[in-house]
Amino acid sequence: MPLDLPFDVEEVTYQSCIGRQSGGFINGIYTSGTVRGKAQLACVPLFNLTGNAAPMPTRLILSNGDLVSAIAPTRNRTTTETDLYAIGGSTLFRWGADEQVDDNSVGKSIMVIPYFRGQRHLVH
Repeated sequence: MPLDLPFDVEEVTYQSCIGRQSGGFINGIYTSGTVRGKAQLACVPLFNLTGNAAPMPTRLILSNGDLVSAIAPTRNRTTTETDLYAIGGSTLFRWGADEQVDDNSVGKSIMVIPYFRGQRHLVH
């Protein structure tokens, strides 16, 4: 089932994966990509529980301003929620499930390793 995103992202630059924010009743799609060289990273619920309007995205920000090259969710052991990991430049970022609820949440830098630069895949 295709899902229209409520924000722009260039077709050749995007990655998507499924996850669930803290307190979410349904899963959402994490999508990273670019628009005219500007980074985009957001979580969009699969559908709007409260009406017919498009679901609102929660935008997630990398503190170093780099473009996202890879994303991966990890399901929490005790809940159905997911943490999100992203690589931007040489930095690995993390958003806990409870850190994804507010729009424009900034990911926490976990580690900086030159090998991460340009990596397109994170294995979870």
